[in-house]
Amino acid sequence: MKATTARYGTPDLLNNLLFAGVILWEGVAALLFWRSAWTFRGKKSGHVDLYFAFTASLSLWGAFLIADEICLAYALESTHLRLFIAQLGTLLAIDLLPEE
Repeated sequence: MKATTARYGTPDLLNNLLFAGVILWEGVAALLFWRSAWTFRGKKSGHVDLYFAFTASLSLWGAFLIADEICLAYALESTHLRLFIAQLGTLLAIDLLPEE
C-alpha cells in the first residue's frame, strides 16, 4: 500500500508515528464515549462527558480533513467529511430531540 505522504518523501518513522497518534486519539475518543454512555442519564446529567467525547472525535475528523488538504488526498476527503457530518448530526440529535 502506497502512503498518502509518499509524494513528499516523508520518512517511514514519521508515518508510523502519525498512524500511532491516530490510533491513540481514536482510543481516547472511544474511552470517552464509553464514559459518556456510563454517566449519561438523559437531559438532566452526563452532558459534560458527552461533549468531551464528541469534541475528541469531531476534532479527529477535522484533523483528517486538514491533513487531506495538506497532502492533497482528495480521494479520502469525502469519507472523512461524511463521518464528520454524521457524528455532528448524531450530537445534534442527542442534544435537540425530545426524550419521550
